[in-house]
Amino acid sequence: MYLDEDMNEQIHLASSLQTQYPKGIIFKDYFVDGICGNVYVGTDKSGELLFLFGTFAPKTLPKYYERRWTIETIFQDFKGRGFNLENTHLRDAQKLKKLIACVSLAYNLCKNIGVYKHKKKRILIKKHGRKKNSFFRTGLNYIRNLFKKKEELCRILTIVFRTITINLARLTPFLSKQVILRV
Repeated sequence: MYLDEDMNEQIHLASSLQTQYPKGIIFKDYFVDGICGNVYVGTDKSGELLFLFGTFAPKTLPKYYERRWTIETIFQDFKGRGFNLENTHLRDAQKLKKLIACVSLAYNLCKNIGVYKHKKKRILIKKHGRKKNSFFRTGLNYIRNLFKKKEELCRILTIVFRTITINLARLTPFLSKQVILRV
């Protein structure tokens, strides 16, 4: 343990945090950059150190962080680790909405294929306890390999997707407002 600059508060080594405070350290009603909130300092299930700040009850911050992390991984897959959505040059809001809708469908297709492949043959677990590849990455890799091996399949799928797109564009005005996906 150490004392801070003012010699009035103890600061603990991160490595000793989990053993000394298995439920983490909680600070209520602290100001960070002018915002009042709660702070949780502790470790996650894998033992990695977490410093969390939020307006939720301090004990619930790790639970909400876990949920947020799921969304973060989806954003990473949408951006640099999968579809490179951030590289689009589209500026029109309607076109961007359509692109995001298409990427969302493709993401779900990849993830579902990954889950299916995992059920058939388990994804390897690395030494740190996490899967070698996510369900999304497993599905995306499978589709990429399928396209490399089957050029004819790629050509046919292109035709099918064009046909679906053209028909959806024709049908959109006739669909009820409850059916139309709003992004």
